[in-house]
Amino acid sequence: MEFRVDYETNRAEDFPNWSFKLMTSEFIPESKALIVRWRADSVPSFTPGIMNDLLCLGDSVRALYAAGLGDQLRYVAIGSSIPGMFNMGGDLGYFSDAIASQDRKVLFDYARWAIKIIHDVWAGFGHPVITFALVEGDALGGGFEAALAHNFLLAEKGVRLGLPEITFNLFPGMGGTTFLSRRLGSSEAEEILFHGRPYTAEEMFERGVVDYLAERGAGTAKLLEILGNSETSTAIYRTLLKDRDDRQERWQITYDELRRVVDIWAEGCFGARDVDVRHMRRIVSTQVRKLAVDP
Repeated sequence: MEFRVDYETNRAEDFPNWSFKLMTSEFIPESKALIVRWRADSVPSFTPGIMNDLLCLGDSVRALYAAGLGDQLRYVAIGSSIPGMFNMGGDLGYFSDAIASQDRKVLFDYARWAIKIIHDVWAGFGHPVITFALVEGDALGGGFEAALAHNFLLAEKGVRLGLPEITFNLFPGMGGTTFLSRRLGSSEAEEILFHGRPYTAEEMFERGVVDYLAERGAGTAKLLEILGNSETSTAIYRTLLKDRDDRQERWQITYDELRRVVDIWAEGCFGARDVDVRHMRRIVSTQVRKLAVDP
């Protein structure tokens, strides 16, 4: 078992008709927005397959800019095709196997690739691309951490957002501690981290964690409303880009910082007790049964 980088970058000239193995994509020409979603036939966690698709997405955006075609793309929104679920987080089956076999290389490789993706999304893939988390279902653990890494977080009312890692004696290592502390300050971030319970999107909106709140079932429509139509989209884009740049300047979140945290997290995983590993595996079994798909 090892994390393998296995994808072919989409060609710039094929935009917006890009393809991925485990994600679908839809282009909204009025706002120059690409909406990508993990498909309903995949387990909603950051499996190596999903991570390869996200790495492919980042490299494809950079290829578009390298070809001088970057003005065709202003936004990337990432969501899910799975009803009621945005993403359940890290691949707990992968984690528990690595911990059980004490395979540090496997877990550290996975963790560092994950942080590359997280920072890529935060940085707009190194270009003036604005990223939106389109959270139309529950986002827990690493799923919530990934949502936090986007430039803006849009969530539907009633969805659950949380960091349950404390229940198996770990802490959120994939950016959650960093992004929450920047948004809220250390004291309020620690409250969320140590409680381990899920919060509703409405609660997180009141705290300032969720940027935009949508009615249940109207997340995509709300996103398109925010981005505007062909007449207003350019002015809206400039305003949102300034907001994005201001946040990046204030928060100063670097890849090195994220990597330092995730290395501490990965090392801490090897102190997990057998009961914690069993708890991870029970969560995986529950997710798979709910979706009725193979892990």
